[in-house]
Amino acid sequence: MWGEAVLTSVYLLNRLPSRALDDPKVTPAELWNGFKPDFGKIHVFGSTAYVHVPSEDRRGKLAARSIRMVMVGYCHNGYRLWDSRRRKIISARSVVFDEGVILSRVDVSAEPRV
Repeated sequence: MWGEAVLTSVYLLNRLPSRALDDPKVTPAELWNGFKPDFGKIHVFGSTAYVHVPSEDRRGKLAARSIRMVMVGYCHNGYRLWDSRRRKIISARSVVFDEGVILSRVDVSAEPRV
């Protein structure tokens, strides 16, 4: 999990202006990619994320439409999420975030209350 935290911090630092560059208003990501970074994708590290379960993967009409996970990073066109039930990190695009609930404040392995 520490590796994910380091990669996320590098991802974020590359999207911030740096005095080490010739133009202090330009970000490293902007120099590398040729366009300004999109900050709409930035979310709180460790926040609760609900990943959409496609209808083909659901086990019935009343099955859950999303799975609760924890946001641990970014990947190309998506997010890296910790699935505490299967104890693995997955990549997903269809995600809804609850940034008011952070990893240390909630037990993500617990079943949601109805």
